[in-house]
Amino acid sequence: MEQTKKINISLVVSSLQLVVMLIGIAGLFVTIGRKDAAIENTISDMTELKAIVQDLLKAQITVVSNDATHSAILSSTQKEIQEIKRRLENIERRSNG
Repeated sequence: MEQTKKINISLVVSSLQLVVMLIGIAGLFVTIGRKDAAIENTISDMTELKAIVQDLLKAQITVVSNDATHSAILSSTQKEIQEIKRRLENIERRSNG
């Protein structure tokens, strides 16, 4: 009888050790799964961020290009205004002189 109790206690202890080990392994897999999910989310966010940065770069290039075009137009307009002013001054001198 005493021997049977020892075997039963030993069996219970071994079973509990197995259960604890299985819980530990399951916890490990859950932790790995969470880390994998976090990595996937980070990759997805970085892909989206890359697309946003590319769009911003295109917009910045367009703005710089438009600024250069506007500067050229303003410079040309300024030269034309100076030429018109010079001609008006010549006309005024002729009419006064």
